Amino acid sequence: MKTNHITFLFHLVREIPYGDFGLRSAEAVLENKKGSCSGKHLLLGRLYELGGLEVAYMMGKTNFRSLNPFLPEHLKLSHDVFDFHNFLKVRIKRSWYSVDATFDSAFMKFGFAVNIDWRADENCKIAFKTIDPVKVSNLVQAKKAAIDSLSMSQREERERFFKSFVGWARSIQ
Repeated sequence: MKTNHITFLFHLVREIPYGDFGLRSAEAVLENKKGSCSGKHLLLGRLYELGGLEVAYMMGKTNFRSLNPFLPEHLKLSHDVFDFHNFLKVRIKRSWYSVDATFDSAFMKFGFAVNIDWRADENCKIAFKTIDPVKVSNLVQAKKAAIDSLSMSQREERERFFKSFVGWARSIQ
């Protein structure tokens, strides 16, 4: 796949609005015209694979509190709220690059890691600080298992924050 096609597909998927809590499939992203990190990266990864690229699906633990500098006051967290962030590693020519299409351009004005000028010869900024990201063979199963590993109260806090965050995201797009 030519690098200009790699870049074009990246920007196309990146501009799909961020949102849709809990839907983790490429089909759901296309159908709903929005997606979170999991769905958007499943879609982008599949497009890259169809173009003949090697893709590794990555996942790492994150703390939503790390977003505080970019969040409006009503969303800022006073305590840790954990989740698991997904992004891609893509082999382009002979090198592997981190690729993260999580946030669309509407998030730029708030300081989020939006890879607005990404080219296929560099690493993307990762949308969320991740702890020990690992390659997963089945992103959907790995994400579910990781979320299930959180305590019940952590899962409830995660869901509460994520729903509020997605609601806010809809209001800025």
